Amino acid sequence: MVLFAFFICVCKTSAAFAQEPIIINPGISDDNNGGIPRLPSIVPISGFVEDGVIHLNFSGDLGNVSVVIEHSVFGIILQTVVDGSDPEAIIPFLEYPGDYTIYFTTSDGNSYIGRFSIY
Repeated sequence: MVLFAFFICVCKTSAAFAQEPIIINPGISDDNNGGIPRLPSIVPISGFVEDGVIHLNFSGDLGNVSVVIEHSVFGIILQTVVDGSDPEAIIPFLEYPGDYTIYFTTSDGNSYIGRFSIY
């Protein structure tokens, strides 16, 4: 019985530190030219989630980046702005099991949508 409890503890601990990639795709945003949707061709944001922290990498100077994190059940759980001129940003958040959507909007109006799951 003690061995079984130890096995559960080890599995739970190792799973808590696993990196979950964020799959990020271009979103649609309106420009100032009549609200015509546009898609950026290159996604300058990559990232992963690890132990309640979102790690983001920016491949260029994106200016201020608005970040909205939405949980599939609880709705929007975090809204923040990060400095996209730095190559990296770290966003701590409260993890709940489930599926997440993360919305990015750059200072020039480009938008990106990311998805990740925590189980």
